[in-house]
Amino acid sequence: MATAIGKHVDRLTRGAFGAHGFAYAQILTHWETIVGPELAEFCQPERLRWPAGQERIRHERRRLGGTLTVRVEGPAAIELQHESPHVIERLNTYYGYQAVTAIKIVQGPINRGLERNQRPPVGPLPAAEEAGLQRDVDHVEDEHLRQALVRLGRGALAAKSKRRKV
Repeated sequence: MATAIGKHVDRLTRGAFGAHGFAYAQILTHWETIVGPELAEFCQPERLRWPAGQERIRHERRRLGGTLTVRVEGPAAIELQHESPHVIERLNTYYGYQAVTAIKIVQGPINRGLERNQRPPVGPLPAAEEAGLQRDVDHVEDEHLRQALVRLGRGALAAKSKRRKV
């Protein structure tokens, strides 16, 4: 019987995230949920460090008092500094124990990947394909829907063309 891949994420990513001090992948994957969309837009977690000399404990849930390093862009650092007690509280509530006791703020650009509303640019389609696409969506009355279908069609045709070239 098939199982959801989400059930295996912790086990599969434990080694990679552990190298950066992330005992659980959720701190990365659920960052926006934990700190809220306003803060998540300008900051991202980098590392979770446990106090020096703390013995290695097999069950990470028993570790206490880590310092979370967060990379923050520009003036949002002041807001994060002000909100740090609330962020720590949210993190600890999320985990159900005192996982984080301090936040270390590092200023710098964050890695956003592709912006939410930004898509990789699609090159121009050949005139015949563009005309065919326009003809296919011409009957759609709603302007916004028609534009969305044209963008979708361009992307699909460009991807199809790209596969043929490979």
